[in-house]
Amino acid sequence: MTTATIDVGEFLESKPGVQGGRPVLRGTRITMQSVVAAHVFNKVPLEEIAEDNPHVPLGALYAVVAYYYAHQAEMDSGEKAEEREAIEMAHRLGAEII
Repeated sequence: MTTATIDVGEFLESKPGVQGGRPVLRGTRITMQSVVAAHVFNKVPLEEIAEDNPHVPLGALYAVVAYYYAHQAEMDSGEKAEEREAIEMAHRLGAEII
């Protein structure tokens, strides 16, 4: 059996001012989190995401999802921390979260 190593960094970039510095698919504003949310949580096939975004290679989408599964606990906890921070900021600004 042959194994291959894929550098997910080949498909992602992070720039200040683009999607809050979150990792995006290289050359796009599509966040890694949006791909994971669409595919993993909303069950949108990666092929459909690729059809809707013809400039994004299907392999990049598979690499992002594979990276998510390999680092799921870390990524989920980071997302929860961001959510808590956003709620705390909203409360400090006087907003009510329903």
